[in-house]
Amino acid sequence: MQHRAAAADSDEIDLHELVRHLGEGKWTIGMIAAAFCVVAVIYAFVVTPVFRSEALVQPQEEQDAKGGLGSLIGQFGGIADLAGVSLSTGSDRAVAIATLQSRVVVEAFIRDRGLLPKLYPSRWNAEAAAWEDPDDVPSTWEAYNDFTEDILVLTDDTSTGLVEVAIEWRDPQEAQEWASELVARANAHLRARAIAEGEKNLAYLQAQIRTIGQVELQQVLYGLVQTELQKLMLAKGSEEFALKTIDSAVVPMKSERPKRLLVIAVGTLLGVLIGALVVIMRRWWRRPDASMTGA
Repeated sequence: MQHRAAAADSDEIDLHELVRHLGEGKWTIGMIAAAFCVVAVIYAFVVTPVFRSEALVQPQEEQDAKGGLGSLIGQFGGIADLAGVSLSTGSDRAVAIATLQSRVVVEAFIRDRGLLPKLYPSRWNAEAAAWEDPDDVPSTWEAYNDFTEDILVLTDDTSTGLVEVAIEWRDPQEAQEWASELVARANAHLRARAIAEGEKNLAYLQAQIRTIGQVELQQVLYGLVQTELQKLMLAKGSEEFALKTIDSAVVPMKSERPKRLLVIAVGTLLGVLIGALVVIMRRWWRRPDASMTGA
């Protein structure tokens, strides 16, 4: 019992000593914290800020896009499959989302806008308007991977059915332009594909009507023709064929990162902790010598 009490007293004394030594080392702790704070401030204001511009879109569900075509599809779907004609509208949700980050859309966007020098400024000589190393010219394949991993952010909210298309970039104006243009390009690509597919199907069905003599089958084919005509009307009549914009991208007024106040606060706190650790370790290094002298 006495041993336990002595151990408890020793722990209490050690705790008091620890607090006392931290108080004695407050100048050391303060200087280290100040140094870390200065470094954090320099980092927060020197590092290139990244801005985030977001567009909120709603992929057109297949049943929404085809509207009144449901009954025709139910009636003629089997025959259409046998004829090799697709009755889907081409605006499936999963396809629309995948198109937003597809190579055919993103690589064309990078190529048409000439973004390689902007994406790889350290490898581009602006004065000479040429790459620093002719053997190390970035490809659109490389740019696509970096763009979709570091700049383009897609967030699919399955609970609301909405998709957030965000661009994180150092120029706020360009971030807004890129987000809006990617949505427009995805819509244009899906719309053009639906129109091409619809016109191809329509030509095929009309050719079949001319060669088939059975009245009943001709009536079915006329129904399929009507379906394709309505699909073409949907595709040609709306620029937002597959992705309806709910909230357009705007030019961000504040940077997404770094969070300057947070960086400074974390840097200062880290300095305080490291300063306290230095004081404690310095005291710990001295104690073995004192104990050996006492022995």
